[in-house]
Amino acid sequence: MQLQNQKKIRTTIEIPVWLHRKFKMEAARRNKTISQIILADCVEEDSVGWEVFDEVAESGPQFDAARVVRNQRDLQAKKYGKAGN
Repeated sequence: MQLQNQKKIRTTIEIPVWLHRKFKMEAARRNKTISQIILADCVEEDSVGWEVFDEVAESGPQFDAARVVRNQRDLQAKKYGKAGN
């Protein structure tokens, strides 16, 4: 898949320091940018390299995202006097 001519957007994600170092070393080894390395790995054979996300998930604290969203919603509802769902 050709990525050079495709429309792109800029995004920001937080990754562990060790993973950034891994990408940075691989980019230097291949004489490419970190963005090029990540994009190439994600679209290789039209499949996303989800393993890296598994590594990130395993490296940080675990939490229930749905519960966090519900708690935030409930706090906002209390703040503005709305009934919770």
